[in-house]
Amino acid sequence: SDYVVSSYIPTIGSLLAARNAYLPILKDDVQALVAATPRSSISQWSDLINTREEARAIRAVLPSESIIELSPADDACIEGGNGITAETLLKLLPQTNILHLACHGHQDLENPLQSGFILRDEELTIERLMPVPLPRAFMAFLSACETAKGDFKQPDQVVHLAAAMFFAGFKSIVATLWSMADADGPEIARSIYQNIFSSESDHIDPDDIAYALDEAITKLRIAQPEPFRWEPYVHIGI
Repeated sequence: SDYVVSSYIPTIGSLLAARNAYLPILKDDVQALVAATPRSSISQWSDLINTREEARAIRAVLPSESIIELSPADDACIEGGNGITAETLLKLLPQTNILHLACHGHQDLENPLQSGFILRDEELTIERLMPVPLPRAFMAFLSACETAKGDFKQPDQVVHLAAAMFFAGFKSIVATLWSMADADGPEIARSIYQNIFSSESDHIDPDDIAYALDEAITKLRIAQPEPFRWEPYVHIGI
C-alpha cells in the first residue's frame, strides 16, 4: 500500500462492460442518495449510532442541490428518523448517480443471493436488487460489513453485495471484506468525498475514487494501526 493504489474487479468482462457504459458525471449533475440505518426493526441487529453522523458528514461535503430528499421517517439525519426502508431505496435507485449506504451488511454463505443490506424494516437482498434498472448509476459506497466478503468455499464465484452492484450498473464501488468499525465510517466517508469533490475538475474522474479511498485508509492506519480497523476497505470497478 506504500507503493500502489489497489483496485479489484469481479471479471475482465465486467470491467470492459463498465468502461464501455461509462459516461462522465458532471459534479453539477450529481444525484446522491445518502442513506443510513441507525436502527433496524430486525431484532438481532445492533444499533449503529455513528451511521447518523456519517450521513450528516457526507451531506456537509456534497453540494446541497445534489442530495436526493428523503421523507423524515427515512432520513437518518433527522432526529427520530431510524433510516431508509427497502421500498424507498428500491424506488430511488434508478435516479441515483452516487449511492452511500451506511447500515449492517450480511453475506449468506449458504445462499449468496440472499446476502443483503439490513435496512429499517427488512433485509434487502441481492436477489431483489438484481432486476432494478440503474441507468444513471456511477459510484456506490457500501459502508457496511461484509459487502465484498464472498464465499470462502467457492472463491471463484463472485457473488457478494459489491459485485452485485457492479454487475447492476455501478461503475466504482467502495466495499468491505469483513466487519468494519462503526466509529470509522464517518471519517473514512468524509475524507473520500472531500477528496473527490475538492478537485477543480467539473466532472468526477473514476480514478479519483480509488486514490481517495487509499488516502482515507492511510489516515485511518495512522490513527488506528490495528489491521482489523483499516484493512477491510477495498475499491472495486473502474
